[in-house]
Amino acid sequence: MTLTPAVRFTGYWIAALLILMAFRPVNAHASELELRVTDRASGHPLQEVVVTLMPESPVARQQGVPTTYVMSQKQQQFVPQVLVIARGDKVNFPNRDTIRHHVYSFARGNSFELKLYLDEPRPPVTFEHTGLVTVGCNIHDQMRGYIVVTDAPWFAMTDREGRITLSDLPEGKYTLTLWHEQLAANKQTSQSMPMVVQGARQHEDIALTLASTAPALPEPSALQQRFNRAFDQAGESR
Repeated sequence: MTLTPAVRFTGYWIAALLILMAFRPVNAHASELELRVTDRASGHPLQEVVVTLMPESPVARQQGVPTTYVMSQKQQQFVPQVLVIARGDKVNFPNRDTIRHHVYSFARGNSFELKLYLDEPRPPVTFEHTGLVTVGCNIHDQMRGYIVVTDAPWFAMTDREGRITLSDLPEGKYTLTLWHEQLAANKQTSQSMPMVVQGARQHEDIALTLASTAPALPEPSALQQRFNRAFDQAGESR
């Protein structure tokens, strides 16, 4: 007899919990998209392909604390050479070499300049506009890095196997955009295609047509030429 009230009490709360769960908003149609990107000519997987996924229906972007990324200079190279970040995020450019670097970009809306420095530079650079940012060093012309700034709610970069996974996707229609350095040699900055996401897990294989060699460095703009002349006149050795 002493157990009867406890059983009734437990049963009441179980029933209440089941009712609450029935009305709890659950994304029952969340999907996971797996992509594998390869070079069409060789069939080899492509690393450092930037992939963004933009829904056809607008999705409210969560306003959180901006993420700070790192693009170092090591052995006169940018490491990593490619970053993909959300608009409003920041990037640090520490110099891990024993020589000075002069890091800059002339990207419209995202231009910046970090004059000759060693170790850690001044505060990180904030990127407020979407688009491709090509990063260079005014001392070492062979140094080149890329930052893709996006408003897409989902983005990633392929690994050594050419793979990425995007999770928690509502089912529906999207625009899938891919960027790779050698697409620029084909006079394309990116390649976009429609994508329908449905089911719990979806796998897609995508082949990109690339040029046989990376694009040559562009001719310096009039602004960059003036920048170089001013730098030379300052008496610094380039």
